[in-house]
Amino acid sequence: LTNDFLSYELLYSETENGDRTPITTITDQYITSYSMNVFDPTHENWFWVKLSDHWGLHATGVGMSSEVDEPPVAPVLDPIYAFGPDLTITWSIATDSDFSHYNLYEDHDESMDNKIIIFSTNDINENNYISLDNDFETVYYFQASVVDYWGLEEYSNIESIDPEYITFIQHYDYENGENETGSFGIQTDTDDYIVLGSRNDDIWLLKIAEGGSESWNIDFDHGSNESGVVVRETSDMGYLILANSSSGGDHDIWIAKTNENGSEEW
Repeated sequence: LTNDFLSYELLYSETENGDRTPITTITDQYITSYSMNVFDPTHENWFWVKLSDHWGLHATGVGMSSEVDEPPVAPVLDPIYAFGPDLTITWSIATDSDFSHYNLYEDHDESMDNKIIIFSTNDINENNYISLDNDFETVYYFQASVVDYWGLEEYSNIESIDPEYITFIQHYDYENGENETGSFGIQTDTDDYIVLGSRNDDIWLLKIAEGGSESWNIDFDHGSNESGVVVRETSDMGYLILANSSSGGDHDIWIAKTNENGSEEW
């Protein structure tokens, strides 16, 4: 504290050696802070304090920069799953605290030079999209991105798929008085189809050959009310099942792994 204090002057520059612009002047010796909310954190923001006294003498302190905001973490786009002309597209969930939204891009060329946004959401947990009624024998390329609050955008890997015709219309009626409902389907790497659903209160898994004939169907009964949600093919040609389970007011998530024949492994 000095008896000849005149003012503090806050100076700003986008670079350490750039021209310094006054932002504000403070004439109260006891006010030693200043708040601002209009600035761009994607580059350096340098600040200095210039102290002046009544005799016209000045001294400028050492400059300090704000922390530069890092781009968001690039998402990972999973392989695309097709069921006939319908495509299921999933990507990893963002982990950035300044998350703004996801963009999902589509193109017909791997370069993605003419990509268009087909889906966008500001819900950080909404990391999948189902694209319906796509053209058969047409290659589609997809890429997801994460955009942060400041407009920085990072892109995922590119995944492609060529929807194939479903060449059958089949009715599966077991005439057993039970109720079968399908909830999710995928086409496997061997061009078969896996349908996940429910039979009465149990999880039901059905495998169909490419031409429509049934290969097998299996129930999973764990003593509660269960309903299949999603099924994925695993690297060992088995299947990973996600289901809902409820019993006595208790609602749980149920996950099971099967082998390629649908037998439960865990």
